[in-house]
Amino acid sequence: MSRFEDNREFIHSRKEFERKLHSLQEQMRQNKFKITVNSSGLITGLEKARLLPSHRIDLFTVNESLRACANMIEQMQYHKDEEKE
Repeated sequence: MSRFEDNREFIHSRKEFERKLHSLQEQMRQNKFKITVNSSGLITGLEKARLLPSHRIDLFTVNESLRACANMIEQMQYHKDEEKE
């Protein structure tokens, strides 16, 4: 076993990842998450992300900044819910 254990939460399915992206979208609609002008990677990711004809997210158009942001929002929500308990 490695000296350092990888304890990151991995995305187990496309459905779970799409839920995270929709959660980010909802946070932005409610003005709970705001983007600064300096977040160029995230802005580019938001501009280039597309939906498929089936209305699912085209994962090939989601850049790493957008992926990281969606995962961050999910973690923040998880910790917020944990504090309430």
